[in-house]
Amino acid sequence: MKQQLAQSVLHMMNQEFCYALEEDYIKIKLRVGKSLCSKVRLAFVDKYKYLHQRATIEEMDMELVAQDEAFDYYEGIIENQKRLVINYYFILETKQGEFYYGADRLMEQAPFDIRFMYFLSGNVLRSQRFSPISWATEGIVYQIFPDRFDCGEGGTQKGDWSRKPSPMDHFGGNINGITKHLDYLQELGVTILYLTPIFESTSNHKYNTKDYMKLDPSFGTMEDVKNFVQQAHEKGMKVIFDGVFNHSGDDFAPFCDVVKKGEASEYKDWFQIHSFPLETDWRKEPNYGSFSYFAGMPQLNPDSKELRDYVKQVIDYWMQETDIDGWRLDVADEVTHGFWKEFRKWVKANKKDAIIIGEVWYDSREWLKGDEFDTVMNYDFYYAVKDFLVLKEIDAKEFINQLERLRGMYHKSAYEMLWNLIDSHDCARFLTDVGENKNILKQAVLLQMTMTGTPMIYYGDEVGMIGGPDPDCRRGMVWEDEKQDKELLEFYKKIIQIRKAHPSLVKGELLSKTEEKSNVLIFEKKWKEEKMLVVINASKESYTNSEITGKVDMLTGKRIEQVEANGMCLIQKS
Repeated sequence: MKQQLAQSVLHMMNQEFCYALEEDYIKIKLRVGKSLCSKVRLAFVDKYKYLHQRATIEEMDMELVAQDEAFDYYEGIIENQKRLVINYYFILETKQGEFYYGADRLMEQAPFDIRFMYFLSGNVLRSQRFSPISWATEGIVYQIFPDRFDCGEGGTQKGDWSRKPSPMDHFGGNINGITKHLDYLQELGVTILYLTPIFESTSNHKYNTKDYMKLDPSFGTMEDVKNFVQQAHEKGMKVIFDGVFNHSGDDFAPFCDVVKKGEASEYKDWFQIHSFPLETDWRKEPNYGSFSYFAGMPQLNPDSKELRDYVKQVIDYWMQETDIDGWRLDVADEVTHGFWKEFRKWVKANKKDAIIIGEVWYDSREWLKGDEFDTVMNYDFYYAVKDFLVLKEIDAKEFINQLERLRGMYHKSAYEMLWNLIDSHDCARFLTDVGENKNILKQAVLLQMTMTGTPMIYYGDEVGMIGGPDPDCRRGMVWEDEKQDKELLEFYKKIIQIRKAHPSLVKGELLSKTEEKSNVLIFEKKWKEEKMLVVINASKESYTNSEITGKVDMLTGKRIEQVEANGMCLIQKS
């Protein structure tokens, strides 16, 4: 037992395992092997009072907040009470007795010497504190690819809007095309609009920036942008821009200067150049850093002071001129932590409650400590949903395990704002992935709307749009009434309304009732006195139990006899 504990127990004195919450409370976390402990207690004391024999060690039970296939995750919250330094250790109750864990060592006797305890400074933790942004935790994100949403006043539609796009296609969508549908978006229930890049660029996707200080002419004018943001705000919607600061386009003026002047260019340090002259032939691997070895997207040098000064100007300009509410950051994991720490200061100086979302497709703990991003696009959720509902490679218990792992790993504030997506401009549409089975899409949407985090809808999913991998997933938005799936649209509206009306779906802890090797996912969300029960049947047979039989399904308003294959239900228990 002791060896198993020693191999699995983990705690570190960093922002991942101990951090300040609101009102001077401190959260302390511990990870230990699954089911090895029957209980975990946290022992803590004021360092200086303890040394002067003016305080005794206090204890509290820690809460088991999450489990995955390998580990249990415990949390305890203590009031700092203005202590300068707190010493603490953990008491692990097992079938073979108690063990004690402090200063990265497992002991059979309780430590009385502070050398064998952990230390934390209340002053340091308070200075690192960050809180979830209320409008983000309670929001519904809607992602828009501007060139494909609609062509409004001042724009020119290019060709058949319903065609399948090619990589180089331009459809002619613009900012006014988004503005004219704000009533539609408000009625849908979305509260956060995320636009893929709108800065000047030669491509349709705009991820190869030519000029960060200019709106792309095809999208309209700055007055159009200001009007769009203002109207969105008036309708209760926030606006997020896409920031591409890992790389630029090869027609970015500073890069062109380096191509022309070589080592004599004043901008040579803005990029990651391996040798001169630059090899810019798109058919060859470039001799400078670039996104995915693509010569047309030269990688910026985040260590360049001059580049940082320029990016700060970009952030200040767009936030002050348009009053946007945050940034989604492209390829965020390929930019240095030092750059993002500075970036956070620039954004928060403009708007304290602006949000910063990183595009990281894997374990994002290194960016979610409160000094870089507020949260990330939750591709772990995307993969778990796809593995469970589409590929059928994991059962319901493993699905819960994968999400519980995130609950155990991430900072509470970041976890509550994770952007839970089921598709995006970078992958095939969910409806296409499931062979256009609308029931399975509804199951995925129910998961988005009932799991902790912020649901993200990719434009057009709500009306049944299809599309394979990029560029097919970037088709023109379907606006013709006869081509929209109105029944699906009403489902989206209803589930969004339900989420907004029931705080347990937003704030509630997840209590899983799913059994091993089952394709029926059952979990409860509880917040204060409210309890909601979610059942998703991913099996090939109908399912029922005494807890749901005869209850009213909030999604249909009908009494439940059984949940059909590929069916689901949502029940308010209290």
